[in-house]
Formats: sequence, C-alpha cells, structure tokens
Amino acid sequence: MKKLVGLELFSPKKHKSFRYIREEEGDVMVKKIFESAQTQSLVDLRKALFSFTAGIIFRIAFGQNFHECDFIDMDRLEHAACGRVRNQRMQLGID
Repeated sequence: MKKLVGLELFSPKKHKSFRYIREEEGDVMVKKIFESAQTQSLVDLRKALFSFTAGIIFRIAFGQNFHECDFIDMDRLEHAACGRVRNQRMQLGID
C-alpha cells in the first residue's frame, strides 16, 4: 500500500498535474491577506493556512471548490480542526 501511494499519488507526474490548483489556492490566500492589509485588519494565519490546505486537498480529492460547497459548514469545520490542533499542542506541552 505504501509503495502504491508513493508511486501513484505522490509521483512527479501527479504533482505537476495539480500545480494549477496549488497556484490558484495560493492566489486566493494572498488576495485575502492583501485585502486584510488594505483595511488594516488582523489576519488569523491558522485559519488562512487551514483554508489554503483544505482548498487544495478538497479540489484534488473531489474536484470541487472547498470555499463554494453548500454542504460544508465552514465555521464548524474550522472550529473542529483548530480544537484538534490545540489538543495536540497541549499533549506535546507546547503553549
């Protein structure tokens, strides 16, 4: 299984084929940060990076835009993910 994942899922050919997705999601994140800078509002980098990563994974796995899905409760998902990270940090003694 490990060999199959390594050869098929993370092959250089697959990596190149998803480049446009990574670039588009990166552009979205930079645009959001730029807009926040223009209005001089704070940016929660944890949420920005979560949204960036989830956007890439969701588009690669399901072929749909993570930010435009009607069936995903974004607030609940981000809260669950941030809570998971917080619990892991506590277990490792980081904070």
